[in-house]
Parts: sequence; C-alpha cells; structure tokens
Amino acid sequence: MHFGLRQGGTLLLGTSETVTDAEELFEPLDKKNRIYRRIGSMRQGSMDFPLSGSSAFALHELGERPRLRASVASMANKALLDLYSPPSVVIDRDNHILYFHGNTERFLDQPRGEPTRDILELTRESIRGILRMALQQAISKNHVVRVSDGWVRATDSRRRRTTITVTPLERRENQPYFLIAFGDDYETEVAGNALDGSDGRGQHEMMDELARVREELENTIHELHGSNEDLKAAHEEATSINEEMQSTNEELETSKEELQSLNEELVTVNTQLQLKMEELETARTI
Repeated sequence: MHFGLRQGGTLLLGTSETVTDAEELFEPLDKKNRIYRRIGSMRQGSMDFPLSGSSAFALHELGERPRLRASVASMANKALLDLYSPPSVVIDRDNHILYFHGNTERFLDQPRGEPTRDILELTRESIRGILRMALQQAISKNHVVRVSDGWVRATDSRRRRTTITVTPLERRENQPYFLIAFGDDYETEVAGNALDGSDGRGQHEMMDELARVREELENTIHELHGSNEDLKAAHEEATSINEEMQSTNEELETSKEELQSLNEELVTVNTQLQLKMEELETARTI
C-alpha cells in the first residue's frame, strides 16, 4: 500500500487491520477510525527489463536515441549528486530518519543495543548538541538553519570542522519533513599542544565551543521552563480530576447508604407481606 499510494496519500483500514509493523511508513490522522497518511520518500523509477534483439531494433527505429540520452543525463546527474552533494538524511518531526543519502558514517553511528532510527541517538556526540539546537530552530521557525560549531574526527591526530544545515522540505505550517546535510569547513590539529592557543586558533575554537554550549544551555533551560509549566498545568488538571472523583465517590457512598436503607425497608415490607399471606392461608383453611 505504501508503494501504491502517492506522496501524502491517505490510507483507510478496516477494524481488523493495522500498520503496527510499518509505523515508519504511515502517520496516524485518526487512529480510532484507522485513517493514516503515507510518509517517506517517493517510490523509485520503473525497472529496466532486457529486450530481445528484434524489440531493441524496433525501439531504435522508433527513435529511442532521445530516451537513451535522457538515461545518460539521469546517470550523470546521479553521479554528480554522489560526488558533490553532502551526506544527508531526511527526517520527520519525531526525529526518525526516513532516507539516507551519501556516506554518513563520519557523522552517524549506530549505538549498541536495539537498532534505532532516531537522528539524535545516531549522531556522534561531538555534533549532537549543535544538531539538536539546529533542529529546534528549524522546527519552531520553519526556515533553513545552518550551524558550524561542531567537529568530527578525520584521523587519529586531526579533527574536521563540521557544518550542519537543516532545511524544511516544504514552506508550510507544521512541515513534517526536514533535510539534514553534513558538510566540512576546515581542518585543525588536535595532537600535542595544538589547543594551547599559541597561534590564537585553539583559543578561538574554544571560545566558539563555549558560546555554543552556552546557547545550548539557554535553550535547554527554556525548554525546561516550558516543561515545568506543562507539568504544573497537568498537576492542576490532575488535582481537579481528583477532587471531582472524590465528590463522585462521596455521592456514591451516599447512594449506597440510601440503597441499603431501601433494601432494609423492602426486607421489612417483604416480611410483613409474608405474614399477611400466612394469615390469609390460615383464614382460608378455617
């Protein structure tokens, strides 16, 4: 169904059907009524089937050369993309990776344990902070965000400055997909006394990293403040619900006592009726 639906198409399932094994391919629009929307990359191009000699000759006679030139152009475009486009991934708003492009090994690493597609868990620790900051800004403001404060290891004695660019794939509200591109700025030595600040570069890099850490800390504090407000509101709502439940419980207790009293009255009336019936039986016998 994912292959057959167009991009953003809607999937309606029956009561006995589910997408449990393909949650990364569909997002719920109405989970109760089992309505989902297709997500993920578009399906690949059509397959090439080998032709017999006569069929190939016929196609050639009908003017196949333009299509062949188009195929060469497509292959050239693909080669250029592989050579010059930066390693990148496409994610959704839940930080799940939907598509990989190029060699992302230097920037992403599968952790031990259960496999995951969470971009923040896969990103190497040295650039995880700036990626989180860039994602937050891109999602909240829905525009391109570019940061250059991270680094990754290039060799045992060198590290490479890394630029991360987060781009919304569409300029609309609640944009569901984002492209994350990883690039290199420049190299710097980290072996020996490279960070002692003797040439000013090490000190400059340390100041840049400190500024990044401060900004990330401010963002974290802002998020924590927002989370505290949400928790406070949730606590107030839970308190209100608890008071309502207590009131309902008191009403149930009162109703229970009333029912017990009615039950006792019914037992008394039943006993009296039983006596009356016995008296009537005795009178009939006489």
